[in-house]
Amino acid sequence: MSPKLLDRESANFFEGLGHAASQFGCGIYLVGGAVRDLLLGRAPSEFDILLERDADEFAKYLQSHWSDFYSTAPPKIKIVSFKKYLTGKLFFPSSIFSGVTTLDYSSARCELYPQSGMPPVVRAGDLHSDILRRDFSINALAYCLIPGSFGEIVDLVKGREDLSAGAIRILHDKSFVDDPIRLVRGVRFRRRFDFAFETKTAELFNSAVAGQYLLNVPARRRADELKKSYFEPAWFEVWRELEANRILSQIIPSASLDHVRGTEANFLEALVSLLRGASDIEFGAVIESLQIRGEDEARVRSLREINRVQFE
Repeated sequence: MSPKLLDRESANFFEGLGHAASQFGCGIYLVGGAVRDLLLGRAPSEFDILLERDADEFAKYLQSHWSDFYSTAPPKIKIVSFKKYLTGKLFFPSSIFSGVTTLDYSSARCELYPQSGMPPVVRAGDLHSDILRRDFSINALAYCLIPGSFGEIVDLVKGREDLSAGAIRILHDKSFVDDPIRLVRGVRFRRRFDFAFETKTAELFNSAVAGQYLLNVPARRRADELKKSYFEPAWFEVWRELEANRILSQIIPSASLDHVRGTEANFLEALVSLLRGASDIEFGAVIESLQIRGEDEARVRSLREINRVQFE
């Protein structure tokens, strides 16, 4: 992969991270959806950084040595760590890297799912194990930021081949069982890129849907994934596909597209329409799971009452 796939500003920023990681003594990679999007000629909407060492310690090192690597940018970065999952976020002003104000970072790790739909047990790993824990091959590519190897692609699972073929493929047979949210993510990516499930992936997808494994996932996480799907360019088509594949009712049992229009102005309006047939208890549970509070909560409840009056 040529560094030219990055614009000059992005290349400068990530080269700075690479030099910082080199001084810190660890490998560093851009991973996940950003690499996929760059290879597809799309502008990434988010960036995930992988460190082959304690990522939290690196974030602190970067913060304290910021001016050594970014002498022209103000060192106004903030760190939020999630030590249990070996991940965190860097927050900084958009003036540092235009259009981007956060970077997700993580230590290379392994994941073990003791039970379907539940959070994994996480432990430190290496680049290889981190790639193999991911959802789909097209999201399992790494872009090296190490000085001297900057721009090289690490592809251990034939992700580039699947990108070229327009195929969505899971990395192991229990992928949808371990984390059933991948069923929803698979539909999102299939619709977003106009890709198709690879044959075995399609079989395992159908089996996991029939097994209703999504019901093992906490309601809050299921509802949050539905919200994410609303922000897809073709969100209504995603929702229709979820319903057609008997997934929508596993995300929210009372959900129905009968009264949802593809022209809903925002997620709150779409949600009220989606839940028009829900009982007050069910409606309240979804609002709670999505942590809709304050003015937004008042708005959805008002919209629900308006709909109730109009259609009774």
